[in-house]
Amino acid sequence: MNGRKLKFRMWDKVINKMMPDLNTVAFNDPEYEFMQFTGLYDDGDKEIYEGDIVITKYQSSNWWHKIGVVKWKNQSSCFKVIHNGDQCGITNAVEVIGNIFENPELLVDNQP
Repeated sequence: MNGRKLKFRMWDKVINKMMPDLNTVAFNDPEYEFMQFTGLYDDGDKEIYEGDIVITKYQSSNWWHKIGVVKWKNQSSCFKVIHNGDQCGITNAVEVIGNIFENPELLVDNQP
């Protein structure tokens, strides 16, 4: 069966560092925040993860150059870009510019 590969990264809350290796950690460990790979890539072929901060590049909408956070939305069962309470789907017309742990300053004027 050829399906989407489940892939995660994690933020270590103790040492404040992104950790790509999940081999020795339990998912219920409170010292870590887990972020799932969306299965999508940005316009530079970079993997997009839950918790990434992206800038949108949608040509024909009011989403042109908006900064938002990638989040899982249970209501629609998919990942979305959230910007000031609004949401839109993810396409490759976004650029990953950081994440909520390493670059929170990118969201100062752009709260998700």
